Amino acid sequence: MSEQEFKSYRLVSLSEPSDEMMTILMDKVAIEVRESNRKSDKIFFDNLRQAANSNRKSRRMIN
Repeated sequence: MSEQEFKSYRLVSLSEPSDEMMTILMDKVAIEVRESNRKSDKIFFDNLRQAANSNRKSRRMIN
């Protein structure tokens, strides 16, 4: 299946996707989910590091 055929396909109730189309769709969704998870993990751990560093700095100021 060409990229153009893939991009022109729309999931509607009138026609079911072929096995090939479902495989392509599922692969593309899996790639997007992994990328989204990677980005959210990075944001989470960046924020966690920032909070830990801020906590350390405030503890030093108190002591």
